Amino acid sequence: VPGRLSEVYPPFVCLPAIGDSYKVFEYSMTEAILGAGGLQQTGPPVAVALPVARSVTATSVNLDWTPTTRCTTGIGTALCDAQKYQVQSRVTHDSSDFPVIGSNFSAMRETSEPRIVFEGLSAMSSYEVRVRAKTALNEAYGAWSESAFVKLTDSPPLLVATVVDFPVSMYNDRILLNWTAEANPKQSDRFY
Repeated sequence: VPGRLSEVYPPFVCLPAIGDSYKVFEYSMTEAILGAGGLQQTGPPVAVALPVARSVTATSVNLDWTPTTRCTTGIGTALCDAQKYQVQSRVTHDSSDFPVIGSNFSAMRETSEPRIVFEGLSAMSSYEVRVRAKTALNEAYGAWSESAFVKLTDSPPLLVATVVDFPVSMYNDRILLNWTAEANPKQSDRFY
């Protein structure tokens, strides 16, 4: 009808008359499925961004990640807010840097913030860590993030070097130091 905006969907028939003018606009359709209270229902969140280790100690790692703001829908994604995150880890290398074959992911730890301090880990070991999210309106969790890999530090050596008296030396630009320490192969190279 001339002078009036009409929506038509394919297939459609247009029967113009002499003197009628038409404008054709690009049209896109989005889908919103509303639940109770008018809240948009979506699928689970998209995969969480790669977690980043902000600090590492002998037995813990402080991880954070960008909060998830997109969820899947039937035709793409929509805005949403993640309410809960699950974090898992598994050992990839032991404290001697030997690969751990057949290591399974640990029980999941949960947080409502996009960060967690992952504790109770083994010193000098390497870990693979991953995260996934869910919203308050959907029971399903989204896909796991890409894995982050973290190498834990070591505790300071428990051994203390005992320095003996300095002997008189014939060199004036160096001294010779001797010490004794208990044999511990993991820490014997920690004296500098």
